[in-house]
Amino acid sequence: MSRLVFRNRVSVALANNQNTGGVEPNYSSTDTEFWVDGTGTEFPPASVGILNEFFISINNQAGITEICLVTERTANKLTVLRGQDDTLAVAWNVGDLVEMRPHAGSMDRMLQNLLVDKTLNISSLLVGDKNALLVAAR
Repeated sequence: MSRLVFRNRVSVALANNQNTGGVEPNYSSTDTEFWVDGTGTEFPPASVGILNEFFISINNQAGITEICLVTERTANKLTVLRGQDDTLAVAWNVGDLVEMRPHAGSMDRMLQNLLVDKTLNISSLLVGDKNALLVAAR
């Protein structure tokens, strides 16, 4: 099972679609690779080899949001599974925002991973109020 990883305050713009050779800079609802501005190092490493994944939200000024699961990151190219957490895969434009932020799907997945990890001592995560659970990075 892959590990779900997080980073704080990641917000970058979509860059030109490199799959079209520059002919069409924007992205269709079926594209599974996105390029972002910058080097991509704002995002955590992700690949099948290291078993890391992370969620992104893509947003535009019209208020449309799509959540994707990033299964691989190579520099500023993100390979994704589209339309996660009850969102629809839609077309995106260069300049739309790609962000890492919490949402129901990532929280559910994190809790499922905690419950599956048989080596985890839940009592070691309890802090103060025994009804509160602190989820700490390991």
